[in-house]
Amino acid sequence: MKILLIIFVVVISTNCNPCQFYDLLTCADFLGSWKFVELCEKAHVTHEFTKGNDSKTLFLPSRGALDSIPPAIIEMMSKNKTFLKEVIMYHLVPQKLQCINMKDNSLLPTFQGEQLRVNRYTSEQDNKTLITIEGAPDVKEREVYVGSAKIINADISTLNGVVQIIDTVLVDT
Repeated sequence: MKILLIIFVVVISTNCNPCQFYDLLTCADFLGSWKFVELCEKAHVTHEFTKGNDSKTLFLPSRGALDSIPPAIIEMMSKNKTFLKEVIMYHLVPQKLQCINMKDNSLLPTFQGEQLRVNRYTSEQDNKTLITIEGAPDVKEREVYVGSAKIINADISTLNGVVQIIDTVLVDT
């Protein structure tokens, strides 16, 4: 009972973010994206998500995003492990990047090898900042996009970086 109480107090005193005690991949599993964890295991890239400290950003597809991967993409990933690895690694950036730190017109290198471009816009009406990555055309106020994916839960701190939950799976075209 004492151990349970101590764990409860620690979680409450740290803004209720249990992910801060775990690496990116354990956090992904904790957040319900176990399919993403399985894909990482199949691609043999789990070490990229578990090593290092406070230095990576994972654009984590939500469970719904993973459930709605088009059948053609699923088939390609199951037949071509290189493609699977590229899709997974396209979601990982080798720097901790919180939304507030995204600079206009900067390029984010991914572990896949391609770059994501960050764009910041300020609304003239109410001076709110809008952020896109790779120039998503359908940006709305106070929303952040990565490619065509909307960030639906931002800035979840982990032991080795930060998680940005997105509403779709990123595929480099």
